[in-house]
Formats: sequence, structure tokens, C-alpha cells
Amino acid sequence: MWVDAETKVDYLNFGSVADSVVELIEQAGGKPLSIGVSGAWGVGKSSLVTQTRDALERRDRDDASANGVSDDDFKPKYVFVEFNAWLYQGYDDARAALLDAIASELVCVADERQTGGDKAREFLARVDWFRVASLTAGSAAALAFGLPPVGLLGQVFTLAKRLGKGGVDGDLIEDGENAVGQVVDQAKGVIKGEDDPLNPRQQIAALRTSFEETLAAMGVTLVVLIDDLDRCLPETAVSTLEAIRLFLFLEGTAFVIAADDKMIKHAVRKHFDNPDDDLVTNYFDKLIQIPIRVPTLGTQEVRAYMFLLYVEGSSLTAPQKETIRAAICKQLRESWKGSRVDRQFVSGLDVELQPELVAQLDTAERLTRLMTSSSIAGNPRLIKRFLNTISVRMGVATRQGITVDEHVLAKLLLFERLAPEKLYDELAAAINNSPDGRPTFLAAMEPRQDNPQGDDGSAATAGPDKPDGAKAPDVAARSKGSKSKTPPAEVASVEPQYLPGWDEEFAKDWLALAPPLSDIDMRGAMYVSREHLPVITDDASISAEAAEILEALLGQPGQAASLREQISRLSAVDKQRIFDKLLEVARRIEEWGAPPVLVALIEISTDTSNLESQLAAFIGGRPHGHIKAAIVPRVAATRWGADVMAAWVESSEIAGPVKAAIASEKGK
Repeated sequence: MWVDAETKVDYLNFGSVADSVVELIEQAGGKPLSIGVSGAWGVGKSSLVTQTRDALERRDRDDASANGVSDDDFKPKYVFVEFNAWLYQGYDDARAALLDAIASELVCVADERQTGGDKAREFLARVDWFRVASLTAGSAAALAFGLPPVGLLGQVFTLAKRLGKGGVDGDLIEDGENAVGQVVDQAKGVIKGEDDPLNPRQQIAALRTSFEETLAAMGVTLVVLIDDLDRCLPETAVSTLEAIRLFLFLEGTAFVIAADDKMIKHAVRKHFDNPDDDLVTNYFDKLIQIPIRVPTLGTQEVRAYMFLLYVEGSSLTAPQKETIRAAICKQLRESWKGSRVDRQFVSGLDVELQPELVAQLDTAERLTRLMTSSSIAGNPRLIKRFLNTISVRMGVATRQGITVDEHVLAKLLLFERLAPEKLYDELAAAINNSPDGRPTFLAAMEPRQDNPQGDDGSAATAGPDKPDGAKAPDVAARSKGSKSKTPPAEVASVEPQYLPGWDEEFAKDWLALAPPLSDIDMRGAMYVSREHLPVITDDASISAEAAEILEALLGQPGQAASLREQISRLSAVDKQRIFDKLLEVARRIEEWGAPPVLVALIEISTDTSNLESQLAAFIGGRPHGHIKAAIVPRVAATRWGADVMAAWVESSEIAGPVKAAIASEKGK
């Protein structure tokens, strides 16, 4: 399992971007700087910011070491403040909280360095003034929205309402004097000096001056790392931006702000009550001097990211993991030249991989296209969530002895997450109601290529969605119920025929993803996914033992003889129900050689006359042109086979090899 948290370890080849941010801060040389790290939810902004701090600290220490400064004498030239406005939302004013965080860190560092302590404490004292400012702003906002104001000013407002309604009395005068006195006393205490004027303009100017003097006295550059701003409500986001604005263009500051610029612009637009786009853009541009977008992950990066996640969770030693990580990141930097990161590349590194890890890398390879689909778009957070969920469900499947393909499970999980509920219900119903768990209704909608070599599979069309040598099923013949195959010269591909609701963009994209599911038994995947929707079948009327036998026969019909003793103990009703389910599977078969389901049908019907009659009628009714010689020995061994074979001998549609096989059986 992988934790959804920022990391100093570079799994996304973001090192070059982090180094670029570091160089910008170093080149500024203490000049004011604001950098916006933008990108959608989950793309790795937090990790990029964390790696930027790590790289800047490392470079600062390396420079000092290169200049002969010992570790004991080393004094960092950067002071870092990490601020997450989302944590304060609903509990504190974000603007005041950011000022407190900066001031408290400066006091702490000043005391450690024994430099600039007085200036830092003076700055901290002035920051407290903003508690009064935030109180005033909160009451003003409440009044604007028609809500009762809070705090001490709210008390004054309440008293004013009493004055307007009921006139003046002794109690009102006393309460008013007390409330106003508290406001004045608190304001004086916050300002840390009764002579200081309670004037916002003067206080802000004094605050900025005190801040610059503190940094100058300490000889440091303050680097403020702000994260998760795009998770905040608009008022919290704008409040934090306003606090940042207090320090913009002040010497010795660098702000790195990680946020989705679209969300921030939305917050600004809401704050200013839907202004025109120029105002929103100008506001954002004045705050962010240098915008940097988190790089979008392509196929190579997504595959490499999943490789590294599996490597991280493996039992390899830390040096071995770092060897693989460094090699992959180096290879990614060469990907624009055509260098690939794949299983072959990782296997060629000087690290012995355990069989379990090799299997996991194979899983990552197969899931790459799914993880780069438009629905996930290579989002690292979504990839982690998908792999975690798949891991849990595969664990459930393993413990219950269910064989499930991770690729199938991932595609179903994607459908769970994003498909309309109606379409998911349709898919689940098709799986639950199918005797073999195959959602065959998808066949006509899944884009596939016809097999140019016919049905023997001697040569196959290997496309991007199929493994090398995989045979492409004949969708045209199956979906239209044709008895003959479409000549490859006439039809090279089958145009999907979408059912109502399945022609939406997401559904079409999902259907096009590998693997196609119409020919896959989905019951296992649906079972381990049942926290989303329970598995419902119509087999509740049969006994528990019969249900187990049916499951075994559907899973391994060719091994039916091993269940002969258990089958003999079934009731006639249970046998009929199982027979009917097997017959539904058999009806989908076109070429009748010796399909495994025939073995199961013969076993379940033996010594039960009505079932034998039904099976004889069914086999005898198969199109004679579809009968192959391999079926003859199976039929000849039954009590009803003689009559069926006699009819075949008289038929002009029965092929010569079949008649020869019948003659051979009679000779025996």
C-alpha cells in the first residue's frame, strides 16, 4: 500500500523542475520573488515543493562546505516556513495564522543563531495587531451578508440594536461602556503599546518595516512554502493571498505557492463578485511573478512511476532501490531521444529482482495504457489510489481462491469510479445474469479488428491493445449471429454499434481500453468489487451443494467426471437447474468439436432420462455444417448417441471426416 503524501524522493522525474526553482531563488539573491507551482489536483505539486526545499537546503550546505565551513559553524542562509492554509480553515483566520507562523519561526531561528532576536520579537508583537484587524473584518463580512457579527464588536452591534428598539436605560449604558472598554483594552494590549495609533495604514507600514529589519539583522532569506491553497474555500484562499501581498516586494523574501491556478482564479472571481477576466488575471499576475506548471506525465513517466511504486514496496535493500530509481530517472531524461523505460530496461540493471517484483512490473506494464486514459490522465494520486484498491481486491481474491486478472479489475474499477450509475447497473446485471459471467452485450460496442487468417489462430493481428500473437475474435459473426465468417478482404474492422447511453464520450473511451471484456468471465472481478454493488444471481432456489457444483462446472467443465459422485447425490430439481445453466453456455458455441461444456452436459444428464432426451435433441439440432469429427467419440459413448449419429450419416451437410469417424466408432 502507498501513502498519499508528499515525498522528498523523486519518483516523477521532477528533479530538474525543482532544481530550476532553486536556481531562481539563488539568482534572486534576496530580492523579492514569488513563484507559482500550478497543476491539477493530485499531479504532485506538494512533492515538487518538498523536493525544492530539500534541494535548496542541500545546495546551501554543499556551498558552505565547499567554502571550508564546518558543520558546527554552518548557519543556513535560508529560513523556511511551510504553511498549509487548509489546516486552519474553520479554526482560525488564515491571514493571521500565516503571519503568526512566519513571526514565530523567525523568533525561534533568531534565538538559535543569537542574532536579531530583539527585531524578531518586535515583529511578532506587531503581528498580533492583525488579530484585531481580523476581528473587525469578520464582523464587517457578517454584516454584509446579513448575519449577526461575532466577538467584541458583535457585542457593540447588539447593544446598538437594543438602543434603536427600546430607548436608553441604566443597564444599557453600563453594558455599552463595558463592551467598548473591552474593545479598546484588547486593542491596546495587542498593539503592545498604548501610544501606538490604532491606524491600519500606519500599522501595516510598521509591520513591513519591522519584517525587513528582522531579516536584515539575521542575514537570511525567508522562503515561505504555501501548499493546498486550492483546497480552501474561496474566502480562505483569498485571505491567504492577501497576507502574502503584505510581504511582496520586500527584501529577503521568496514565496513558493503550490495551487491549481484555475481554482485560485475561481476564488478571486468569487471574492470580487464575478469581475471581468482581465481583473482576475491581473490580480493573479501581480501575486505570481514566475508561474511554473507541474509537468504532465506521459506514457513513459506513468510506467516508470508505477515501476518505482512497486520497487518501493518490495523487499529490496535501500541501496538497490536507489540504484533503480536513479537509473529510471536518468533514462526518463533521455526519453525524448527514444530511450524507453520498460521491463527490459529495469531487468538489465545490476539488481536481482525477486519473482514477485517481476510479476508486479508486468502488471504495471499492462496497466500503463489504462492509467494514461483520459479518465486518469496519468494523475499520480489517482494512480496510487487505483493501485491500492486493486491490491486490496487482489488480496481478497487470493484469500478466497478466486482467479482475477489485475488488468480486468482495474478496468472495472475505472468504470465504478466514473460511469453513470445506470450503465454500471447494466454491466453488473449482464454479468450476474450470464451463466458464464460474460457481458456479451459489450461485444458489438468494443472496437476490434477481424482476424485476417480465419479461425485457426495461426496468425493474428497484434494491435496496441492486444499482446503479441493475441487472436482478435470475429465480432461481426458473433454480434450478428452469422453462420459464416466475413471474408477478410471485405471487412478489415468492425464499426462499434453503441447501445443507448453507451455512446457518451466516457463510455466509448472506456470500451476502447484493453482488455475487451465481452469474452471474459467477470464474476470473480465483480465479486471482489462487491462493496460497490452486491453480486446477485437467480440461483437462490438451488441447494448450496448444487450451487458449488454449478460453479465448479462453469469454471472447469472439462473436469466434470471428478464430480460424478457429488452429482449423483443431487436432486432432480438441482440437476435440471444446473443442466439449464450449462445449456445456456452451449448455445453460444458455433463450432461443435468437443467443447468442454459438452463433457459437463453429458455428466450431469447421465442416467436421467429427461435430461438425456433434452441433450440429444440439442446436439441433434446443431447446424450439421458446424459438426466436427472430434465430437463423435463423445456422442458415441452415450445411450442416446446412436440415433443422433444415424441422422448425421444421412445428412448431406455432414462433412466426410465426421462420417468417417462415425464409421470408425461403429467398427469398434
